[in-house]
Amino acid sequence: MMIDPSWIVGLGAILFGIGLLGTFYHKNAIVVLMCIELMLNSANLNFVAGYIILISGLLVSRIPTFSIKRKGVFIQSKLVFLVLFSIIALSMINFIWITINVLALIYLLSIPLSIIAWQSGSE
Repeated sequence: MMIDPSWIVGLGAILFGIGLLGTFYHKNAIVVLMCIELMLNSANLNFVAGYIILISGLLVSRIPTFSIKRKGVFIQSKLVFLVLFSIIALSMINFIWITINVLALIYLLSIPLSIIAWQSGSE
């Protein structure tokens, strides 16, 4: 079951409001720091919700992207493919958020190239 991202944004807004009110109304430094941390965590929730919305929008879009289906064997050396796949798998285990962001950035940067290739192929 997938949680709707609007619920995540709403929860983030509520937590941010609680943290903001706690920052203004409390005099204790520890409580103020805890409220600031609550505000930062709620901002992180909103970033995750935005990321989910962006990726789900890209998944259902009609933007032409590169596909290896019709190209035959794209990578000639199986050893190179195996090493590349191993590096990506290990980095997903050790540095999951950095790896996901780098892969998403590579995907976003490949979109203009695939649109240009699609337009030149359809003419």
